[in-house]
Amino acid sequence: MSLSVAYSQRGTIVNHGTKSLSMGGISSSLKGSDALLNNFSAIVGETEFSGLLSSERRFELEELTSAILGVHLPVEFGHIGLVVSSYGFSEYKEQKLSLAYARKLSKYLSVSANFDYNSFRINSFGNKSVLSFGIGFFGKLSDNLNYGIYLFNPEKIEIAEATEIPGFINVSLSYKFNEDLTLYSEIEKVIDEEINFKLGVAYQMIDKLSIYTGFNSLPGAFSFGLSYKMLNIVTIEGGTQYDTLLGITPGITVKYRNLSGS
Repeated sequence: MSLSVAYSQRGTIVNHGTKSLSMGGISSSLKGSDALLNNFSAIVGETEFSGLLSSERRFELEELTSAILGVHLPVEFGHIGLVVSSYGFSEYKEQKLSLAYARKLSKYLSVSANFDYNSFRINSFGNKSVLSFGIGFFGKLSDNLNYGIYLFNPEKIEIAEATEIPGFINVSLSYKFNEDLTLYSEIEKVIDEEINFKLGVAYQMIDKLSIYTGFNSLPGAFSFGLSYKMLNIVTIEGGTQYDTLLGITPGITVKYRNLSGS
C-alpha cells in the first residue's frame, strides 16, 4: 500500500493552519483566525470580519495536498465561522463544509460548537457522506495564562474498511511572558492512539515579523515557521514540519483581518 493511501485512511483533513504546523501541531489555544481551523471558542477576541486561506503538502507528496478557506463574522449574539476544505488525490478525495458558532460567557469561559458535512470518494468503495461535530472551551486562568479544550466526535465514525474519522480531545495552555514571547503546551488523545505531547513557542522579533517553533512526541516532529504582517490587515505565514519517520511537510497561510472598525 502506498504512503498516500495509508495516510489518508485516518479520514480527516489534517491542515490546522501554518501557525499550528510551525508549533508542533498546537491547536486548541490558538486565537484569532487560526481558531477557525481548530478551537472556534478562541475566536471571541476578534471584533471584525476575518478570514484565511491555507494549504499544506504532507511529506511533500502532491497526493496529500490540502486547501482550506475559512471566514469569521462577529454578530450581535456571538461569532459565526464557515470553513470549506479539500484534501486528497485520485484514489481518495475528502471534502468538508464546517459551520461554527462561538459565544463569550465571561473572560474565564467562551464556548463553541461546530457541525461538519464530510464527503468522501474512495475508488475501491464509492462515495459516502457523514456528519461530525466538535465542542470547544477557551478562557483565562490568569492575566497571562489561557486554556483551550476541544473535543471532536466522542465516537469514531467508520467510512469504509480501514478508513475512519477518529474522535479526539485536545487540552492546551498558553502563557504570555511578555508582549513578544508566548509559550504553548498541549496534550492530544486520539481514540485508540497514544497520547501526543506538544510544545510550541511564538516570538515577535520586530513589529511585523514573528517566528514559531515547536515539537510533538507522536511520532516525533520538529517544526519552524515565519509570519509577516503587511499593511496591518494581511498576514502571510510560511512553515514546515519535519517528521522523523516520514519527512517534511511545508505549509502556507494568508490571513485577512478587517480593521475598519478598530
